Amino acid sequence: AIGIVKLAEEMGLRVPLDLSVIGFDDVLEASRLEPPLSTVRQPMRQFGATAVHMLRSLLDGEELPVRHVELPTQLIARDTTSPRRKV
Repeated sequence: AIGIVKLAEEMGLRVPLDLSVIGFDDVLEASRLEPPLSTVRQPMRQFGATAVHMLRSLLDGEELPVRHVELPTQLIARDTTSPRRKV
């Protein structure tokens, strides 16, 4: 997404006036970009802990109670997204 913002500017597009951009994972650079990048934040520690727990269970020969786990995400709206247009 950071590359898209830079490319859009090189092409003469105005972010977010002409193009809205949203990244994923809320990397540190996202908040330092000009304009700051809107992003979706996910709980990386919880993601890792859940994956390790599932892997250990499989290695111990256990059945997983679920194979699909959904973790909460959070939209961090910064300056690369414009307000929703009224249709």
